[in-house]
Amino acid sequence: MTEGFVLIKKNYKEMCKKYMSITGVEDAIYKAELIICDDIRFENRNGWCLMTLWGDDTIAEEILLELSDGTRLLYFFSDDVQLDCELLVIDDKRVVRRKYIYFDTPKLNRDDGYLKVEEKREFLYWNDIDYFVDIAREDPDKLFEC
Repeated sequence: MTEGFVLIKKNYKEMCKKYMSITGVEDAIYKAELIICDDIRFENRNGWCLMTLWGDDTIAEEILLELSDGTRLLYFFSDDVQLDCELLVIDDKRVVRRKYIYFDTPKLNRDDGYLKVEEKREFLYWNDIDYFVDIAREDPDKLFEC
C-alpha cells in the first residue's frame, strides 16, 4: 500500500489556496469541512492542515518548502511494494530532518538531521517511518522538540 500525507500548522483553507498559487492549479472541489484539489484532500486535523495524497503521488520538496513558509510542516510517504519512504520535518522553510530510503535506487537515499524522538528508536529501515507517523498522528509538535 502507498500512503502519503502532509501536516502543516495552518488553516486548511489557507493552505489549499497557497498550494494552488504555488502549483498553478485552478480548480478545487469544496465540501463541508474539506477541499479536494489536484488529487489532494485538504482538511482540518486538530488545528493542523492535513493534506492526504491520493494514489502513488508524492510532493516535490520545493513545494513543501514553500508551503512551510512561516510555519511547521511534516511530510510522510511510504510504499510497501517498492519498500520506499520519505520523511521531511520542516520548520519555516528550514529542513530539520530529511530521510529518504529507496530500495531500488539507494544512491537517492538521504539522511540529514536528527530528531529528539530518534533517541527512543533509530530510523534505519523504510518501515521505521511508521513510528514517526504514529507520533505525528498523536501529537505532531513532538517531532519538533529539540
